[in-house]
Amino acid sequence: MTLDSKTVDVKKGDMILNSPYESHGLKNESASDLDVLVIQISI
Repeated sequence: MTLDSKTVDVKKGDMILNSPYESHGLKNESASDLDVLVIQISI
């Protein structure tokens, strides 16, 4: 995963907090399915 151009390793059960206006990306590099839950609130 990238957070503002920094690479961060994530694993099952991790929770990631994106700051407002922070760039981010996620790529599944495994053979397993990737399930993602996104919760967004207005600030």
